[in-house]
Amino acid sequence: MDANKMTPTFIPNNNKNKTNNKNNNNNNNNTLKMHSHKGNGRRRRLPLLVLWLITFLITTLKSASAAQHYQTFKSSVSYRDRYLTDTNYLSCKEALVKGSTMTSTSHGESREAENAFLWSNSAWTSQHSNYDEALIVDLGSEKNVTGIATQGRSHSNEFVLEYRIQFGTNGKDWVDYKEVDGLPKIFRGNTDGDFVVRNDFDHPIIAQWLRINPTKWQDRISLRIELYGCSYKPDVIHFNGAAVLRRNLTLSPITSLREYFQFRFKTSKENGILLYSRGTQGDYLAVQLVENRLLLNVNLGGKLETSMALGSMLDDNTFHEVVISREKRDIVMSVDRVRIRDKISGDYLKLNLDRVFYIGMYSGRRLM
Repeated sequence: MDANKMTPTFIPNNNKNKTNNKNNNNNNNNTLKMHSHKGNGRRRRLPLLVLWLITFLITTLKSASAAQHYQTFKSSVSYRDRYLTDTNYLSCKEALVKGSTMTSTSHGESREAENAFLWSNSAWTSQHSNYDEALIVDLGSEKNVTGIATQGRSHSNEFVLEYRIQFGTNGKDWVDYKEVDGLPKIFRGNTDGDFVVRNDFDHPIIAQWLRINPTKWQDRISLRIELYGCSYKPDVIHFNGAAVLRRNLTLSPITSLREYFQFRFKTSKENGILLYSRGTQGDYLAVQLVENRLLLNVNLGGKLETSMALGSMLDDNTFHEVVISREKRDIVMSVDRVRIRDKISGDYLKLNLDRVFYIGMYSGRRLM
């Protein structure tokens, strides 16, 4: 798909009456939503905003609607033909290994990491078969990585059955690709040395470095790979810690039954405010970093606040993906694919914000 910019769109609605919120199922209310567009001039736009040293990246790559895509292929011809049609990432599937540098924690004789490309006549084989072995790929620059394909060593019984993936920006600090429950995701590998097995990622990995760590193998750890993706071209704004972008909602208030936010950020600070707004009827919404964790506070106008906290070590200067969605009193927050749900306290259903909407406030401050 085309890489369209992602901006929050405010759809105005003049209905500010909180008393009608309890049982109002009207779907024509305002929606604050981060989404892709191709430049509809009739909508008002709020620019993409970022906190101090925190870079929000909205990516237009859509995650797979189903579970992880998994297929096997017998020959290079059938593999390439099928991959053109059945990958979930139709415009982000360039082969990335050819222009990269591959190294490894160890290797056997004549089985160096440079042999670890798909359909190679050899393979990378580790000198030792243990859980510390890994194939490391330097892509040269940050990329959107959407999938991986693996093979074992051809005409042999040496292959990797399962593996996990880590990624990073400097080749030293690594972040696990995780399951929804927060545990490192274990990818299915091969069942022989010849067939190709491909796994598409539910969410793209944005990184320069990837580390493939075998966790289960047959006979010896032997691996050939290909990575797929495309160039990484973010729309970003950097803040110096004392700046803020704001939108005055007085003339175009937000009155919504549902919201959807999606962004990526990175920071080296453990505390800071990402976005914040209040309404005259007591509503408020705040997303902030508190001691390396993401904290969400929301109030729909009652006396009780709902708070949700998720994530850890979010000040590691690595991109983290955040998704927040609300449907009436049901709210879901996800950080790096780890998801939690909650029910917003109180009786009201609408979020009414009619003051100022801030994004990118002072680092080191806390709201509550």
